[in-house]
Amino acid sequence: MREGNLNHVINPIMLIEVCIRDTRSMLNDDRYILDCSKWHKAIKLHRNLSPVAELVCASCNAGAIMAFGLGVRNDEDVEPLEFEPQTAWKLIMVNRIRMCDIFGTGDSLELLEWTEYLEPFRIAYSSAQSVAMEVDDGTIITISDNMRYGDPDAWEEFLKIFIDACTDAGVSTKGLDQ
Repeated sequence: MREGNLNHVINPIMLIEVCIRDTRSMLNDDRYILDCSKWHKAIKLHRNLSPVAELVCASCNAGAIMAFGLGVRNDEDVEPLEFEPQTAWKLIMVNRIRMCDIFGTGDSLELLEWTEYLEPFRIAYSSAQSVAMEVDDGTIITISDNMRYGDPDAWEEFLKIFIDACTDAGVSTKGLDQ
């Protein structure tokens, strides 16, 4: 079992906030690239057609949490189930949220005993699939489609929708700073 845990994350809002914070940190660190097909995988990368490959870590949003929240080094290949169960399920849940997977999210909520958040997730997922946002190159794309690529701006937009749905449902909207 790996060291590190996410015990301070007591609800999905905090989990999404950690995800946004750590993904932004990862995007500002040249040792990492955002690749949502990998959890946390060391790869050799040739940047700018350089003949010399450098070791970088390809990571999804959950991999960003592993790196910047749980202290996993960029030269390690790591998956969620290497952590204690509660932390593993939170990392898996990040991926399920990224995919707007209501069934997988429901499973994760049940295992984490956060079931009161199921209906707010249903509402937020529905909105995220219909609300558009503009990305850096001017393209218009739905929030949910942009979340699939790991974009922290899309995660922030989703978080706003989710908090509103939580407020309407009467469940806790406590975040990391509260």
